[in-house]
Order: sequence, then C-alpha cells, then structure tokens
Amino acid sequence: EPVTQPGAELGSIQTITPLVSAPIVVAQKPAPQLEKGAPPPPSDATAKKSKPSGDAPAAEETIRINLSRLEKIINAVGEVVILNSVLHQQVADINSPALTSLSVQLSKATREIQDLSMSLRMLPLKGTFQKMNRIVRDTSTALGKQVDFITNGEETEVDKTVYERISDPLVHLVRNAVDHGIETPEERISKGKPALGKVKLSASQKSGKLAIEIIDDGKGLDAEALRQSAIKKGILNPNTKLTEQECYQIIFMPGFSTKEVVTDVSGRGVGMDVVKTNIAELKGTISIETVKGQGTKFSILLPLSLAIIDGMIVRAGDQRFVLPLNLVHETVRMDKNHLVQSTPLGEILKLRDENLKLMRLTTTMGLKESKSTDHKADHQNETAIVVVRNENSVFGIVIDEIIRRTQIVVKPLSPEMQSMAGLSGITILGDGKPAFIVDLNDLYAKAISSGNAKGTLLQRSAA
Repeated sequence: EPVTQPGAELGSIQTITPLVSAPIVVAQKPAPQLEKGAPPPPSDATAKKSKPSGDAPAAEETIRINLSRLEKIINAVGEVVILNSVLHQQVADINSPALTSLSVQLSKATREIQDLSMSLRMLPLKGTFQKMNRIVRDTSTALGKQVDFITNGEETEVDKTVYERISDPLVHLVRNAVDHGIETPEERISKGKPALGKVKLSASQKSGKLAIEIIDDGKGLDAEALRQSAIKKGILNPNTKLTEQECYQIIFMPGFSTKEVVTDVSGRGVGMDVVKTNIAELKGTISIETVKGQGTKFSILLPLSLAIIDGMIVRAGDQRFVLPLNLVHETVRMDKNHLVQSTPLGEILKLRDENLKLMRLTTTMGLKESKSTDHKADHQNETAIVVVRNENSVFGIVIDEIIRRTQIVVKPLSPEMQSMAGLSGITILGDGKPAFIVDLNDLYAKAISSGNAKGTLLQRSAA
C-alpha cells in the first residue's frame, strides 16, 4: 500500500512513493542559459499575476466595523441635518445673496452625506428570501403539495431595522400561501389547474418605499365563508353588513382561524393579527387582492428607513406637529361646500358622499383653541382638514395651518414621555425648536376607546 515518505518532495509538492526496492529517479531539466544582459524569465507566480484578468470584475474590498460606531455616525449626521436646517432658516432671515448661495451648497453636501450614511445601514433582502426557499420546501413536503417557489427583487436593500423585523411576517405569509392558498395536486387537477402550484415572493422600491408582494395561484379567499366563520366563533355580529374587502380583513382579527384543528403549520388566519401588528409597528400597511379559485396577493408597503421620514408640518393652536405622510390621504380646505355637523358622537364632516368623524388636534392634545377655530365661531373659518385613510377607518383631523412638507430626522421620545398617547417621536425643525411626531392611528384609537374624541389625551396619559 502506498505511503507518504517524509522528505520526498518535488518542489513544493509532496510525493507519494510505493515501498519498492528500486530507487526513483526524478529527471530535472537544466536551467536555461540566459543571454548576457537578458532579463530572467518570469516565475509561475509572476506570470499568473501578470496574466490579464479579462472581463472578470475586481473583488470589492470590505471592512467590518462595530455597529455602535455606525449608529454614532448616523446620529451625528442627523444632528448635522438639523443644524443645516437651522442655518438655512437663519440665512433666509438675513437675506444675503452670498450666504444664501453658500447655504444651498452646504445643503447639497449635507444631503449627500445623509444619503451615504443611511446607505451604510442598508442590507439586501437576499438572506431573507433564501430562508423562504426552505420554508416552502418543508411546508409543501409536510402537506404533500407540489409548489414552485419564485423570488424576484432579492437585491432590494432596506434599513437594518426593517430587515430584522420583516422576516417573521414574511415567514408566516409564505407558509399560509402554501398551506391555505395552494391546493393539493388532486384538487388542482380536478379544477383544470396544473398539479404544480406557484408561490411568488417579490420586492421592489416604489416611490421611496419598499413594496413586497406574496402571490399564490391557489383557491383564493371566500368572503362569505370568512364572514360565516367569524359569526360562528362569536367574533362578528350576525347582523353586521360587510363589503367583500371588509370580509377579507377578518383574517387579521385576533383569534380568528378557518382551521378546525390547529397544526404545526400555520393556517391563513392563525396569528395573522400579529403579522399586521408587526407591519403597523414598522409604519407600513398590508392589503389583500383575491379572486376565488384563482389566487391571492398580499401587498406590503414599508418605509425603506425608520430614521428619516417624509412628514407634513402643521400648526394646531400655538404648537407645531409633524404628521407622517404615508397615512395622509388628502387635505381639504374648508369652504361653503363642506358641512360640519355636531352629533352626540362628535363632529361629522360631509365630504363628497362620505361622512368622516372629525378630531380637533388642539383639543385632542389638550391645547388652547385659536380664535379662528373656536367652536362657537363659524365652521367656514376652519383652515384645513387632514383626511387619514387606512384599512380600518377613515377620519379627519382639524388643524389651523399646513406649513410645509419636508423630510425629518426621527428622534425617540424620552422614557418619561413614552406613555403619552398619540406620539411616536420628536424632531427638530429648521428654527431649532422641537415638534412632536403624531401617531395618527394611535391617536384615533385612544380617542375612540376613551369614548370622547375631544378628550385631552396628553393630559390623561401624563396623569
């Protein structure tokens, strides 16, 4: 049996020699004679290095840094953005052409630094999408189904915070697509479908937001079946009339499921309230499109980053607030065509063919009313109403003035202020003064649950 003898080497390659008596002779070529003054021939290593690489791209150089250092850089850049806004406001008051030109150039450089610093936190969704391949394979095997899983847009980048918190909702939605969406091969063949079902997970950037879609070509949702299941479980009143879209939203109710027996594989509806809650915490929305017998599409819309958002600066009384633009559907300036009625449930605005419940930001936040918005004054003196529309409700917020739209740096609330209802953060405006960022959904939910939309939420929370 051949063995390795120590010391038997040819160059840098160790040879393996059999145990035989005859010696092994290795013939070596004599070194080539060089002409006088001629350069030595290149070695193999040198030849490999000098060999043209062709079209092969150069490898990108990377460096690992501590996450805390990265967070400090981003926080510092946020402070620079705020100070730049303050400087821009001061220069506008001075009205100096030279300083104005310098301020514009500084703003451009600051924006570039801001974009670069935010990109440091961006991660591609490739890792999350690859994880879904195994989820689909294991789930389809356990259920005896045949599924073709298709991914698209896995190179789309999102903020690290969004990346870490979107994984669990996606796992649940993909499992549900295989479990409740895709039928068994026998069922699909009987319906004239191919035995192989399809589930597609795609991601893209749309208008500065992350759009994720989970599409299956399964049996779709049955609005009436969902309604009857909710009535049977006592979640819905039998006399309640719902549209088809409202019936689809039943699957997001806590405790709702269309499965009689809960298994290890999640069914569509089991824990779907948690999915919606997690997406709402990321300041995102989820919607459903379905055709019975053809398939279902879940569409998720998320901000790419939670550190900087688009906001609308408004004035209520003597205070300024920031409303996140992702929930603002439209703004309405009051005129003679709009009628505000006082009812036992509060004020109602007749907007086109829809009745909207109104909340006054001044009274809701416990602020003093300005003269133009005094309840005894003519309603036509109201400056504007911000219409907020989401999956569950539509309502209007009465404000005194819309100042402007801008990008804001979100700062967390201090521990003693985190219990205040209707607030999600704070920012510094161009004049150096702070402004609260309003959580519109929380504000409305707290006002409704209190039974008085005119209550002082901040005062009650502080108390």
